[in-house]
Amino acid sequence: MLSSNYRFFIVLCNGAIDIDLLIGLPLQHYKTLKKSFERYFWDRPMPVHFVYNNNKLSININSVSSYPQGYAAAISIKDKIENNSLVNIVDIGGYTVDCLEIASFIPNMSLLTSLNRGVNSLFEEINDKLRANIEKELSYKTIEDILKREKYTLEYSKKRVDLVTETTKSFVSKMIDNIKYKGFDLTENKTIFMGGGSVLLEKYIVDTRKVNDPIFINDIHCNAKGYKILREMTMR
Repeated sequence: MLSSNYRFFIVLCNGAIDIDLLIGLPLQHYKTLKKSFERYFWDRPMPVHFVYNNNKLSININSVSSYPQGYAAAISIKDKIENNSLVNIVDIGGYTVDCLEIASFIPNMSLLTSLNRGVNSLFEEINDKLRANIEKELSYKTIEDILKREKYTLEYSKKRVDLVTETTKSFVSKMIDNIKYKGFDLTENKTIFMGGGSVLLEKYIVDTRKVNDPIFINDIHCNAKGYKILREMTMR
């Protein structure tokens, strides 16, 4: 199965599949793991055989190039931020919130941080409060559905729904404050939110009024598109 962290760009040549493999690493690990991660895919017997979508494929890897996740996603919407000299990238995942400042599209590695404030922390906080109120825990999926305002979740008691939404409001407000405390200017600079957590929390982030005109990337292929753009830029 293909990881969501990398994508194959395939070129068919005379019936064989030759590929340039573009892969991604988390921002905080990119500099230290780039070479070894590329070598992991490169140093193997060719062709590589695997099954994808029930199809048996054989590939020859012509080249491997790695790029920083998050930054690549921002590059995929370059036209929307090209007039901003400083841009914050906030990637909200299950376990972490990875933040980076870019200046004129160049990563400022001195302003890079990872907070242990991903959405799984929110889900645990919600269930902690439910247990404290002698309430049955909710599955992560149910909490997500409540936050998305799925119709069937309206069957849950108002007390339980209110606990989920109020806890989320407080959690998101503190998360934004933590990002600011780390040195990120969310008031003056443009901020891009991405990752599955940002999709789930978009309304709550906007409602804090602590972020000036945020941009949300909901395209699950944004990093892969960014890898392709960065690859093309380096080949010019």
